[in-house]
Amino acid sequence: MPPLKKKAGFTLVELLVIIAIITVLIALLLPAVQQARESARRSTCKDQLKQIVLALHNYHETHGMFPAGYYTRANPGITVSGLENRSTGFVMLLPFLNQSALYNLYNFDIGTGGGPDQAGGRQQVDQNDFLNQTRLAVYQCPSANNELLNLKLNPRDGHLDSSDSGSSYTSSYAFCSGNKFGGAAGQFWAVYSGPPRAGDTGVMMPNSGNRIRDIEDGITHTFITGEAELNDTNTDYSGTVTLIDNQDVVARRHAFWTEGMHHSLRSTFIPPFKSIEDCVISFAPDEWRDCNFSFGSPHQGGLHMGMADGSIRFVSEYFYLTTWRSLGSMNELKPERL
Repeated sequence: MPPLKKKAGFTLVELLVIIAIITVLIALLLPAVQQARESARRSTCKDQLKQIVLALHNYHETHGMFPAGYYTRANPGITVSGLENRSTGFVMLLPFLNQSALYNLYNFDIGTGGGPDQAGGRQQVDQNDFLNQTRLAVYQCPSANNELLNLKLNPRDGHLDSSDSGSSYTSSYAFCSGNKFGGAAGQFWAVYSGPPRAGDTGVMMPNSGNRIRDIEDGITHTFITGEAELNDTNTDYSGTVTLIDNQDVVARRHAFWTEGMHHSLRSTFIPPFKSIEDCVISFAPDEWRDCNFSFGSPHQGGLHMGMADGSIRFVSEYFYLTTWRSLGSMNELKPERL
C-alpha cells in the first residue's frame, strides 16, 4: 500500500502563533488608524472655525462692524423682563453661513429662552425654540464628545433634557470677550443691558459693534473666537470647592450658539484647559462661575483660536499666560507673536 499522505492544515501551536501575530498587528495599527481619524476630525474642526471667522468678516463688510458676542437688549419698543433678548453673534452670522432661511424665521423682538418668564408666560419665547432645537454642524467640532454633540442642555439649570422646549444644542466654539475676570471684579458676566464699558476689552464684548479700526493691537495679534469645550468631566466638587447646583455646572462647561449672556462667550483671563476645581483654587476662591468660561478643546496639546485677521492658530495648552491674556484684548497695546 502506498504511504498515507498527511492532511494539510495548522497545528494548534501554529494557529496560536498566527493569532498572536494578528493581535500584535492590530494593536500596532489601531492607534495609527485612530490617530488618522482624529487628525481628519481636527482638520474639520479647524475648517469650521475658519468658516466662522470668515463669516465674521463678511458680516463686517456688510454692516461696517462685527456683531456682538451677545445682546441683552430687545428691539426698541419691546420690553422683556429679566434677561431681555439674549440673542448671540452666532445667530447674526447665520446668513453668512448659508443659513438665511433659518435666520429669517427668527424673531428678534423676543430672543431666545433660558431666562425668567416674560409677561404672560414663556409661550412668547417658545416661538424661537425651533432655533434652539436646530443642530448646525458648523458650530460643532466632530472631535467633541459624542454625548455633547447629540444632547441638548437647558442653560438655565443644566438638565440633560431634550424634551424641555428651552433646551439648546451646545456649541464647540465661543467668542472672545476679552481678558478681564468677572465676579467681584466688575460683574463681567452678570446681566448687563447698557453699552460696552471701559473695562470690556475683547472684540466680541456684549452689546458691542466693534470695527477693525477699533482693534488697536492689530488684527494679527487679537483673538476673536476659539474652541470652547471644557473637558472637565467632574460633576461633584464637594469637599474641595463650594458650588451651586452641580447640574448647573454641567451646562456651564459648554457654549451655546443660540443662548446669549455668558453661554456664547469666553475670556482669556483664565488659562485654557483649566479645570473648574483648579481655577477656583487658583483664580476665583469666591466666584466659581467665571471658572466655567475658559477656552478649551477635545484635542491633545492645544486648541484652535480664530484671529481677527481671519487666520486660525493652534495654541498650546501650556501657552505663556501673559501673552494669552494679551491676545484676548484688542487694546492692550502689547502685540505678541504666537
